[in-house]
Amino acid sequence: MKILKTMWERAERYPDRMIKVEGRFLLDLRKKVNDLERELANTKNELNRVYQELEDAKVKIEELEKSRLKNRTPSDSDLTPIEKSEKIKPTFSNEDSVKLQGNTESIYKVIVIGDPECGKTELLAKFATDISEDKNLPTVGVSILKKQITLDKINKTINLMFWDIAGQPQFYMLHRPYFIGADGVILVFDTTRSSTFSNVNNWWQSCVKYGLSGVPRILVGINNDAKSESERKIINPMVQNLSKKLNAPYFEVSLATGENVTLVFQRVAELLYAQKNEKDAT
Repeated sequence: MKILKTMWERAERYPDRMIKVEGRFLLDLRKKVNDLERELANTKNELNRVYQELEDAKVKIEELEKSRLKNRTPSDSDLTPIEKSEKIKPTFSNEDSVKLQGNTESIYKVIVIGDPECGKTELLAKFATDISEDKNLPTVGVSILKKQITLDKINKTINLMFWDIAGQPQFYMLHRPYFIGADGVILVFDTTRSSTFSNVNNWWQSCVKYGLSGVPRILVGINNDAKSESERKIINPMVQNLSKKLNAPYFEVSLATGENVTLVFQRVAELLYAQKNEKDAT
């Protein structure tokens, strides 16, 4: 662009050296310069809009994280001796039944990660509403869903907050606030796209980077029902090897029929509750 401007300034300074052909050529160049300047201005406006969305997402994340930490049940190591005694102090109802005080509901943060358009958002939508989301609408930054899950075997209900994290590279800079503090991880790939499966390792390394190597995790393969079985790229031995490597139970789900969708989130809840009990017992 600077070269074109220089040529135009030189032509204006020495008009006697110009001929008609050169004049027409330079006028065309000037027009192109103007077009490029307009495109540059539009690009700057678009970048400003994206940066503003990212800032808004950061604020939203901070607010949700504060709310989650506020509602989390403190561990015994966080309590003073007096608070510990108050925590187990019994009270009696009219029916003389004994209840424990301080039984505040916990909220568990679970991040759902994977490549763009591998089915993360559709998986959450199917679980939450039994409605398939439009696959052409990518997640911007992060989308958050809060859901209660009942563990029938032990008659317990826990709150899970699912963070559907966008897989586009432009959001990688926000991974740190998204990942930190997560209690569990759901790793998602598309069984008809080998690249989404290969990149599961990269997504898990990001988890390790942000201190999540010890949290419960689930590996989920999305069965794209719109494609034929012949288009499947990931075979069962490959999945089992990765499942063993990551120490993550594997589930293959169908977004069309809903097969195994509820089972995935039930298993996540069970793993989180079991780990919490193990920590409380130590």
